[in-house]
Amino acid sequence: MTAPIAIRGAEPDDFRQPLPRCAWDNGMSMPGTGGGDRKVSTVSWAEANLKKIGMLTGRVVEGEASRPWAFVRIEHGLFAEIEALAAGTWLIQGFGVDPDWLDRGVERLLLNEAVRRASSAGLSGVSTIVGRTAQDLIAWFKGEGFTARAECGGAYGAVAAPVTWVLLVRETVH
Repeated sequence: MTAPIAIRGAEPDDFRQPLPRCAWDNGMSMPGTGGGDRKVSTVSWAEANLKKIGMLTGRVVEGEASRPWAFVRIEHGLFAEIEALAAGTWLIQGFGVDPDWLDRGVERLLLNEAVRRASSAGLSGVSTIVGRTAQDLIAWFKGEGFTARAECGGAYGAVAAPVTWVLLVRETVH
């Protein structure tokens, strides 16, 4: 029998304990997609039997919601340029599930939490930015109703090689 899964907001003591295996060790994860701005990012955990089995971090992207009619491609730009195209959405910055809990509904519960946050904030949708080489992750998001809205080639932080980022958006308010 599967333990019930609960989603809850993070508390200060959570960060004094070992973090879940969701951002590494072959779990479904989005390492390096942001989350560094701790002042505005929120963290939610998925738990079963009081054990953290998944995480979601994200924040509101301020600004007027943009709905480009055509796919936007920025050949050489800054990460901030593609993030600006996500204005008016709740940006998923970190998303991970412990590998032992993959395909057991945790992914969808975390995504539903992001949608709930977007809706309660009156935003147009949920977005995320993923490296183009993460095709499995991009395919998963597309299967959950996200569409690719933009690509931006360029550097990000300490990443040595250029990275092509893909902006994925799922409208929640129609």
